[in-house]
Amino acid sequence: MFIFRLIEVKKRGRLAALALALVLAASCAAPEPDGGAGETRTFVGYVTDVRARSLSELEALRVTDAAGASLWFRAEEGRALDGFAPSHAREHMLTGEPVEVTYRELDGTLFIVDLSDAPPETPAPS
Repeated sequence: MFIFRLIEVKKRGRLAALALALVLAASCAAPEPDGGAGETRTFVGYVTDVRARSLSELEALRVTDAAGASLWFRAEEGRALDGFAPSHAREHMLTGEPVEVTYRELDGTLFIVDLSDAPPETPAPS
């Protein structure tokens, strides 16, 4: 009888250790730019400035909408933005083709979640 209780206690201990390990592993995971809690928003406008980390990696860009509102957006280091290398963003700046930025805000910084060509009916800046 004593042996069966000892085995039962060991099983509970293993389960508790496993649960603790899972909690610790989850807390060490890399956070999303918004901490995983923020909502995404979109901003449509025209690229007015481009900052690059390298030839292939965008660091930040400024986008101005038709009403004149201008926002800076940052790209996370090491995050690829499909089809939007700095050269492509600069092409949008030169040609005046609008972009659509999906972003999240964290501590006052706007982080790019997605960057794409804007719909053709985007109004031109005044």
